[in-house]
Amino acid sequence: MSPQRLAEGFARLRDRLSTRDRSRQKRNLAEQPTSSERSDSQVQQQPQSQQVSSASIHSTAITATASQNVPIQTEAIEEDSQPGEKPSSKSDLWDKALTHLSKSEYDRDIVAIVKTFTGNPIGDNATADGRPSSTKDLAKDISERMAQAIQDGQHSREQRKWKVTIGDKEYSVRGLVDKTVNVLNKFAAVRFVLVTLTARSELRSQIIFGLAKVTSLILQCDTYRRIYMAPDLTLRPPADILDFLEASIVQTYVKSLLFLGFAIHRQRSKSRMASAPFKINEVESFIESLQESGDQLSRAADNCEKQCNLQNRTGVKELLRYAKESHQSMQTHSVLLIDIHQKMVFDKLRTAEGTAYDSHANEHEARCHPQTRVDLLAQIYKWAGDPDSECIYWLQGMAGTGKSTISRTVAYELSRKEALGASFFFKRGEGDRGKAARVFPTIATQLVRRLPSLMPHIQDAIETDSHIGEMAISKQFENLIRLPLTKMPSNPQNPPTVIIVIDALDECDQEKDIQAIVSLLPQVKQVTSVHLKFFVTSRPEIPVYVEFRRIREPYKDFILHLVDEHTIEHDITAFLNSTLAEIRNKYNIYPLGGQHLPESWPSSTEIHDLVKMAIPLFIFAATACQLIQKGKYSDPEENLNKILERTTGTQISKLNKLYLFILEQLLDDPINSKEEILKRFQEIVGAIVILADPLSVTYLAKLLDISEKKIGHIVGLLPSVLYMPSEKSAPIKPLHLSFRDFLVNRNNHETDPFWVDEKETHKNLAKHCLHVMRGGLRKNICGLSFPGMHRSAVDLKQLEKSMPSQLQYACMHWAYHQTKGDPELSISKEVYSFLTTHFLHWLEAMSLLGRVKECLDALRLLARWVEVCIYI
Repeated sequence: MSPQRLAEGFARLRDRLSTRDRSRQKRNLAEQPTSSERSDSQVQQQPQSQQVSSASIHSTAITATASQNVPIQTEAIEEDSQPGEKPSSKSDLWDKALTHLSKSEYDRDIVAIVKTFTGNPIGDNATADGRPSSTKDLAKDISERMAQAIQDGQHSREQRKWKVTIGDKEYSVRGLVDKTVNVLNKFAAVRFVLVTLTARSELRSQIIFGLAKVTSLILQCDTYRRIYMAPDLTLRPPADILDFLEASIVQTYVKSLLFLGFAIHRQRSKSRMASAPFKINEVESFIESLQESGDQLSRAADNCEKQCNLQNRTGVKELLRYAKESHQSMQTHSVLLIDIHQKMVFDKLRTAEGTAYDSHANEHEARCHPQTRVDLLAQIYKWAGDPDSECIYWLQGMAGTGKSTISRTVAYELSRKEALGASFFFKRGEGDRGKAARVFPTIATQLVRRLPSLMPHIQDAIETDSHIGEMAISKQFENLIRLPLTKMPSNPQNPPTVIIVIDALDECDQEKDIQAIVSLLPQVKQVTSVHLKFFVTSRPEIPVYVEFRRIREPYKDFILHLVDEHTIEHDITAFLNSTLAEIRNKYNIYPLGGQHLPESWPSSTEIHDLVKMAIPLFIFAATACQLIQKGKYSDPEENLNKILERTTGTQISKLNKLYLFILEQLLDDPINSKEEILKRFQEIVGAIVILADPLSVTYLAKLLDISEKKIGHIVGLLPSVLYMPSEKSAPIKPLHLSFRDFLVNRNNHETDPFWVDEKETHKNLAKHCLHVMRGGLRKNICGLSFPGMHRSAVDLKQLEKSMPSQLQYACMHWAYHQTKGDPELSISKEVYSFLTTHFLHWLEAMSLLGRVKECLDALRLLARWVEVCIYI
């Protein structure tokens, strides 16, 4: 315990002294009788702050205290009381201790000394009114004396006759002994013991040890009093427990005061021989008494604590619950803030919606039937699970062989096994789903869900360059995929295996982008934190084939349309048996005319013939089932018979004949002529398969300036080849790319009345786009409060209201359609007229849509297209 705390403990006595009736004190001192041991000089009456006696400390201490016998005042207010405490709470206990001393059988000389140093607040640190200047000053003074006392044990005998400085004056030991008792306040009592310790080193150490013990006990008493006896406590121990604590504190005060009085008395008893030692056993007896008091004090405090714990246990549990809830709330808010920040960062990446295998856009797409592709899927899963296998698996196959169905199945199973990192399903004619610039930003965004530790590294890349999503594909791959993976913490002994699925790579818009993507994939071999692999599917188009042959790293490939015919026959048979049985069961719930289909339908012969037609195209089998279920003839049996009658020839010609058979049913219209039906087909279905991004019935009607009823009618007749969603706001699109290929195939120009002229359709769509923009674009289209407002601050509802989907489509894709159509000078003049009138309006609209980069791309395309127009 530090000496400073000693001073603080005894400072609690000081306030009694400051409230003593000073006039009464002066009177008593003046009338004090002369002691037999006193010299001829009398005590001179001076102001209290200046009282100094030339008598010896020994004679003054004993006689003055005995003769005064002044009761201690208890009304003093303690200067270190805490708010809410009764000011007299500590004074009461000290008063009881002093009262106990006065009535006890202890050595009367020691008791008299105690009364003296507790009744005179005058010392070297006293102010004019008799109060010490500050507790800090006294504590510092006592600390210095105690340190000096300990150090002096190592000094020579001559040095023990040391001088001490108190305040601004220097005193010798003998000089200090000659001072009057008035220098002894409660702090001076301790200080006196220290500065007059001239006994042997052993005795001096005993006295210093006793002072430290007193310090500790006084501080304990004050602490226990505050904790268990303060008047404003919510929880209090029972009365009998408190009584025991109070008695223990009083006893401790008594023993502490007696020790100080004893030490001073023993020093004074040899005033003429100040260096003579007093007996060690007497000191040890008092220290033992202090120890007993301390033990009793500790027991009393323990009893109080146990009682309070019993009362407080419920409250503590409640506090803990609140603390846990608060901590969880803070964690939740912290995570929320982090999530918001990360979302804001990742929102800077332009990703493609609907590209993940489990996105809403792919919700109704089929996966492999459990009895189909069994061997192939097993082989793929084995490759995926082997950390030493090739980093690329290329599944190639001609249109309609079921590549996308296999990809969805693989992605689903890998996701279920927590091995899927990301998936990107290309789709030509569906906006961003055909753009290579969206591949790696989209993959990176999905990858962090599987590998959360990748998040900060990708986040750093985005924050370093917020336009990373618009940079070259190679830089996107480097900064968003490869480098973050190399920085990610790893487990060299067991790195995870992560598969990325890229489906229909051949449907990427640009051939050069396809080649760039393929050339980048082998670089994942450099990554050691994870076993990263790519599962890629595509048609065996020349750009894809050539680039794969350039790869130096080994890769695994599989040609789907070269699978053994027996295996394909088995798989398609299993698919048709299951699907047609389901069609039969659904039809028999509400059969046409009450005629149920027999359980034997379809016959094994019909299944066999249909399988032979379909091999190796799963899309033929799937489209045939769509037609059987939803064809013009509501009876599935009749629809199946029509298919079996009409489709013969090679695999591709059989699929084309199937598509033609489906379309020819449109001509069986008793109301509209063939020419009118074909014209409407070209306008509506031709636009649907050529659109850069699919539109809903409502917005397609507004773009083409055709009624929704007409569009709904013709699309409703083609459910086996066009996806017509039940939600009016969802887009219409072909069920398979092979249907689009069939319609725009130039080889069918002369023989197929449904042939769609691609260039002519693009030109018509461009005209419609220009018309929509002229009618919709204007300055400050969203009514922004001030120019330069960030697009993130624009209300989305206001944006959709001011720029409906047909206008957004026109702004984003008019240049694409314009440059894909036949170049004509007259049309270029229309473009020039639009740009001179609405160029800035178009830029504003594209900015609000976050498509400024597309403006530059469009202008470059238009510049080249205009040059062609000029030279025609």
